[in-house]
Amino acid sequence: MEERLRAGEERYRAVIEQATDGIYLLDAETRRFVETNPSFQKMVGYTADELRGMDIYRIVEHPRWDVDATMRRTLELRRRVVGNRKCRRKDGAVLDVEVGVSVISLAGRDVICTIVRDVTERKRAEAALARSESRLRTIIETEPECVKVLGMGGSLLEMNPAGLSMIEADSLEQVHGKSVYDYIAPEHRSAFVALTESVLRGDSGTLEFELVGLKGARRWLDTHAVPLRDVGGGTSGLLAITRDITKRKQAEAALKESERLYRTVIE
Repeated sequence: MEERLRAGEERYRAVIEQATDGIYLLDAETRRFVETNPSFQKMVGYTADELRGMDIYRIVEHPRWDVDATMRRTLELRRRVVGNRKCRRKDGAVLDVEVGVSVISLAGRDVICTIVRDVTERKRAEAALARSESRLRTIIETEPECVKVLGMGGSLLEMNPAGLSMIEADSLEQVHGKSVYDYIAPEHRSAFVALTESVLRGDSGTLEFELVGLKGARRWLDTHAVPLRDVGGGTSGLLAITRDITKRKQAEAALKESERLYRTVIE
């Protein structure tokens, strides 16, 4: 029995000592640390001796009433995921952490066993990604040319305000999921389908075509499309940048007509 107990304690110690997540035991009544593992000590910048007997309020970056409420809730449920919290290091730096807790009995008293994972870098990366996406969204929304994303079947998934204006749509919801081919003039539809299929196979391409808006207005457009790659490297759709060349086409037509009249006069 003693050998089995010793072996069990050794296994427990090995797991606690080698765990990459921070682990600590907290006296539920006094709110003081009973035990901490090396990962938690490294995380908060304190030694085991410094943490032993220290109260949780010095570590958790939340008001005392909030900490007490969390403790009460934990004692009621016995096991729960607290979620995102903030922890204060010895040097004053604040960490973003994810916390899971359970209540265990130790020498006849309730002890809260807490697993802490440092997610500070992940949170920073998420915030940086959110800022980047916000900047990109602002650029796309204010871009005077049409920016659109098509699915594998030619369905319209994304389109900026300039593009919606070109097809005379009031909102993206009005046209989302619908086939973009429906807005291409019949005489240019086959060429546009061919371009789309070529891009979805992994190529890029350009095309001049005529578009018919929802209210019947016709515009000449020049589009350049490239494939959109997913995480695995496959093609998941296409991205197209389209500009309105109606005035240029009208000018070219007027020039041709002028040249025809001039040639007729000369002849």
